[in-house]
Amino acid sequence: MTSALNAFPQSGAASLPIHVVNSYTNSLLGAMESSMGLSPVQMRSVILESHAEVVNELARGGVNYGDLRQALTPTKGRREVAFIFDSTGAESYSYGYEISEAWLPALRAVGPRKSAIRHGDILQLPREFVWNQLATHAKCSRAIPRLATEQYYIVYFTNLSENQVVRMAREIHARTPLFIGYLDCTTWTALKSGMFLPQFGIRLGDVMITDMDDGGTPNQVGYPAEDHDYRVLGIDDSLYGVLLTHRLDNGVPEWADKDSAMALNVLGGAGLPVSLSRLRITPERLHYLIGGHGGSLNSAGLVGLSEHALVRAIEAKVAHGAIFNLRFIEGSRAGVVDPSLDALMFSASVEFLGPTGNIGRYIVGLKFTPERHEAEIVTFV
Repeated sequence: MTSALNAFPQSGAASLPIHVVNSYTNSLLGAMESSMGLSPVQMRSVILESHAEVVNELARGGVNYGDLRQALTPTKGRREVAFIFDSTGAESYSYGYEISEAWLPALRAVGPRKSAIRHGDILQLPREFVWNQLATHAKCSRAIPRLATEQYYIVYFTNLSENQVVRMAREIHARTPLFIGYLDCTTWTALKSGMFLPQFGIRLGDVMITDMDDGGTPNQVGYPAEDHDYRVLGIDDSLYGVLLTHRLDNGVPEWADKDSAMALNVLGGAGLPVSLSRLRITPERLHYLIGGHGGSLNSAGLVGLSEHALVRAIEAKVAHGAIFNLRFIEGSRAGVVDPSLDALMFSASVEFLGPTGNIGRYIVGLKFTPERHEAEIVTFV
């Protein structure tokens, strides 16, 4: 067996891991690829060079890129939550700014120290549908007003513990009468299909990382982050949108295909989406998963399936989900470096309805073989 780096430039391995490559809601890479006729190899170089630039820009601002992983990618046991506000009660048209004066200090006081923050209105969904979804699934501090869908304003946070969700809701409720309640978006909810939410920033402790325009101006929406003791760090918006944006799944398979095809280029892929890859698992790995991750497989309702059925079930879920955590693992055997065991890896988030009727989110670790556009299931947690 040869090294996984045979189809991958050595300099590229040094650039990994890459938490996210966003072609789901950002069209820059796709536009470059089509307008300039770039090959997958050339796109790989573009992404790796852009990533190196992001890492350097963050470092100059005192931020370690590696520390952003939990904010940008799904993490086992952590929540993604949409906090919902009634924008019609705002005292001015700048309701986003007014509401930020409630959530910025709440995040500072009791929220996660690593979190991606998105914000915006619910769009393009029928009113009755939205009202029913909120009534059925949201946890509200007051009666849900029947508004036009675009009058429900959302602030969306990643990487919260269950305790932080409750404390954030309590703090925000105490600071603004516009707060309606919150909706757990850790697993799929139909309301995500109307949440086309731009990202405001990434909180990393005392730092708020935002995009920055060509003139060098960060925090372009002008929210009062510095008034609440955040140090604002701006990153060029062309880099920020591609490499520092959490992806919220709006449930569009075509977007997911374009997104995964671009991301897999980083690992030596041929511009094909993950939906066209074939998943497999070795008998030894299956034995390991049942022994090491039997709890996750059981809660996902996958224990007892044949090897073929298990792989096909996971494959169907991976096909249209977001992939992340693109990485190179150096092979070793008995503590000695063994290039034949080098691995190009990525992760995917999948959801399964378990035996108890609850939907759970799980993270699948996959070893990618670009020559065959094939992925081997390695972990399931």
